[in-house]
Amino acid sequence: MMDSLSRYSRDVWNLSLAGYVDRLREVLRAEPALATGVKRDGTTPLWWLPDDEAKAMEIVELLLAAGADPAVRSRDGGTAAGWARKRGMTEVARRLTVDGDTDAPAPRTVPDLPKYESLAQDLLFAFETGRPDSMARLMDQFGGQVTWEELRKIVRQRLDNLGEKRPEGYFALPHARQLIAQQAGFADWAALEAALSGAPVESPARSIVLPPAEPADVPVEMRTAFPMRLHDGTVVPTTTVWQMLAAARDGDLASVTALVDECPSLVLCDYNYMPPLHLAVREGHLAIVRFLAERGAVNPNHRTYPYDESLVMVAEDRGFTALRRFSKSTAGTPIPIVPLTKSERSTTAGIPSGSDSNSS
Repeated sequence: MMDSLSRYSRDVWNLSLAGYVDRLREVLRAEPALATGVKRDGTTPLWWLPDDEAKAMEIVELLLAAGADPAVRSRDGGTAAGWARKRGMTEVARRLTVDGDTDAPAPRTVPDLPKYESLAQDLLFAFETGRPDSMARLMDQFGGQVTWEELRKIVRQRLDNLGEKRPEGYFALPHARQLIAQQAGFADWAALEAALSGAPVESPARSIVLPPAEPADVPVEMRTAFPMRLHDGTVVPTTTVWQMLAAARDGDLASVTALVDECPSLVLCDYNYMPPLHLAVREGHLAIVRFLAERGAVNPNHRTYPYDESLVMVAEDRGFTALRRFSKSTAGTPIPIVPLTKSERSTTAGIPSGSDSNSS
């Protein structure tokens, strides 16, 4: 499903992050200026690269050829080269480095095997208990600042990415060793042991850092294009789900329409038990509510979390009386939103009538 969506997307940010090289090439050939975009935090598409360094290098070359500027600095003063270096992508960082780059790292001693063994144990303890001393040693070694909850999410995501290389059973020392080895730039723990048994080798450590915080209110697990299965079995990127939710929240009918045209099942997506319809009702966006309802998005049994309210109650609490009444559903039939009449509004005790625009 994600591959099929990539054939139509023009979002160079998520195309870059997801590693869709061929589609990105098509988009940039038609509109090279898209490579020069800058987010509110000062980052460019050169920050948004997949974990696979070979694929990331292909994307970097496409973006640079289209006019992306590696010298651009983010709001906090960082560069794309510095961000790549923190992620352990030494070749990409080298390609993006420009004269005057102050992000270049100082040489540091490569830890020996016992040090990595200790880090694997720290990762195990940190994942299980959030032990402060273990968390501190991991962040000191790999850089970045993460909470216990964020660390657990990152670990789960990277375990999912291991595929057949994932050790069997619940998270234990073998799992921690595998992740530490890959974080340090090795294929697996055996490769790390072999490399450190002889002469010292360069070991580019991947930073335990979060994806670019753009915008700042996006949950960390929704900033990167991980596959997410909807209730009907359709799989979409988490970033697309968040775009749908944000558009419903912000009243952006054009974006909601475009997203649903690409993937009709997005009307059923949700995050933290909150579907697009909930957000549209909560913010009083009647046009979007109608659009979603006409496409089967209404669940008459839906209750908000954690307040256990119906969407009718959500609308009434905010004075959006035009959203108040839902008709009962029939199998396979979308549930329309029925605005209140003026007489109904005038006789609804204790409920603000709202503006006339809500009843149109």
